[in-house]
Amino acid sequence: MRLAFLNGFFVCAFSLGAVATGYAADLAADATAAKTEFHAVGPAELGAARAAVRESVQEIDAWLARGGRATVDGWHEHLQWAGLQAQLKEGATPDPKVLQQNLDLLDHNTEGLEGQRFAKLRSNLRRYVHVVQLAGDAKLAETHAVRLDGLAKSLAAFGKTPTAVEAHEIGRTIGWLDRGGQNVGLVRKIREQYQHPNFFVDVSDEFFNAGTDEEVNEVSPIREYILGTDIHGTGHTVGILSNRLVPSDDKAVFDLHLIGTNYSRNVGDNRGVTLHTTGVTSLHGVKRVYMDADGLTYGRASAWACANTTVTSICAKCGLVERMAWKQASKKKGQAESIASGKARARLAARMDSEGASRLAEAAENYQAKFRRPLLRRDAFPQMLKFSSSANSLIVRGLHSGVSQIAAPGEPPALAGTHAIQVRMHQSAANNMTEAMFGRETLTDVSLAKLMEDLTGEVPEELKITDDKDPWSITFAAEQPIQINVDNNMVTIAIRGNRFTRADTKINKAMMISANYKIEKTATGSKLTRQGEVETDYVNQQRLGLGEIAFKTFLNRKFTALFKPEIVSDGLKVKGRWEKLGKLPLATLVADGGWIHLAWDVPAKKAEKDGENRVAANPAAEEVSSN
Repeated sequence: MRLAFLNGFFVCAFSLGAVATGYAADLAADATAAKTEFHAVGPAELGAARAAVRESVQEIDAWLARGGRATVDGWHEHLQWAGLQAQLKEGATPDPKVLQQNLDLLDHNTEGLEGQRFAKLRSNLRRYVHVVQLAGDAKLAETHAVRLDGLAKSLAAFGKTPTAVEAHEIGRTIGWLDRGGQNVGLVRKIREQYQHPNFFVDVSDEFFNAGTDEEVNEVSPIREYILGTDIHGTGHTVGILSNRLVPSDDKAVFDLHLIGTNYSRNVGDNRGVTLHTTGVTSLHGVKRVYMDADGLTYGRASAWACANTTVTSICAKCGLVERMAWKQASKKKGQAESIASGKARARLAARMDSEGASRLAEAAENYQAKFRRPLLRRDAFPQMLKFSSSANSLIVRGLHSGVSQIAAPGEPPALAGTHAIQVRMHQSAANNMTEAMFGRETLTDVSLAKLMEDLTGEVPEELKITDDKDPWSITFAAEQPIQINVDNNMVTIAIRGNRFTRADTKINKAMMISANYKIEKTATGSKLTRQGEVETDYVNQQRLGLGEIAFKTFLNRKFTALFKPEIVSDGLKVKGRWEKLGKLPLATLVADGGWIHLAWDVPAKKAEKDGENRVAANPAAEEVSSN
């Protein structure tokens, strides 16, 4: 039986591989045949591309004008608007280098550039720069044929071994075709084949709740007016504030719950009669929260409360009045409790709206300020980012792939059972994201030291900033600034720069720094062991001068300190509300076929202790929750 199953499995796997290879061969043949579909780029294409940029510029000017002259002048100066407008005038000869400078200013992490108007301008300006370059190529037909020959080779090679290098070549060529309006059908077919989602995050309800559950234990004054009685006293509320995931396909949804009990001692005054009471009020409030690519939204809270009061004593001026007061208290007990329950419901709903909104507003702003807006400013926000939820997990699915990029060539590896957090990321997600974020950016010795401090908590001695060390910098290449290739539990990391400085020395030549690591899982974490030395080489340069050799040696020393012989992790430390969990042990680590699959667990003792604390804080919570 087992042999039959294995035989079927291998036959199926072989068949799927043959289908993928065959489809890649078909695409390669299509690329070769597409050479006959070339069309020239001339004044009509230039005019249309320029008109699109002009329209975007006019839209932004009209929008800026609403903010007044200071707003207009500030943005015009920052974006060198006059230079851009000069390039767009009728009869002007567009200079792609000048246009690229304007594009670089627009493609920056500057507050305000995340808006749709600026995104539209960036897209139109990129296309215009490209069309200007195409129109200036006297041998464009030959260039087109060479590009398609290269594309055919890359597609054939990628179908056999989908490496990051071949992915980059395919993406760059279809982007070149796309922006030039060439071979639309071929570009669409390639995107359909190699445009699968390339990152997945699954968070269990156990982990989600562990970071959001809070004990409630607070004392607050009470002042009410019920059935003519002025009541004042003190209430003590104990319970649990927790989250529960709600099944939803189009958004991640969870409910913020407060389940608890308020114990009170009160004194009531009514026309010379004083009542002493105790109260026990069961409370349950709910506030629903929605999460999608745009951020967090939430509705108004709803609440349930049930008050039960006991009159412990009544004091009056005479016995007759006191006896009458006891009768009235007994007669109106149900009505008074109903009113008290309603007031408790209103207080709880108002409290959850106020405190819940404050708590959620911080998370919502963090998402916008630290993730969404910075990526939008660089046109680096995922093309698809879908949140969903089940009763047991919060799920994120993403696709990051620009015009000149492709994504995953197939489906991700299957989930490895149930864990606190699982991340499955294809190398294309990392490569595409870093190209959008770091392309043409400059990294200084100071910013690198800060980055190391933030990521690892320490800075290697060679990278520390001291008076006896020369300041230095690297300006990343526009394409493939950082490239990662993953296969057979090995990862290759390559950094490309086009400009380097050391003190007063400047090197304006392309250079690549790379390191290979073997990836292994340890008992609680991971270990990356460097294979061989860090390699630092000039790109496409055979003969080097003494100064170039000296700079290469200097740069190699710096990056050898960055790419340490061993990089060891003993678990995942999550910041914020989850920091109390400590480090999460690594349960799964697989790096193969372009995919990195990681899974972490909540420490067993911590999870058990949290469960005990939740029941101890409010024994009724589990019963109410299950109902």
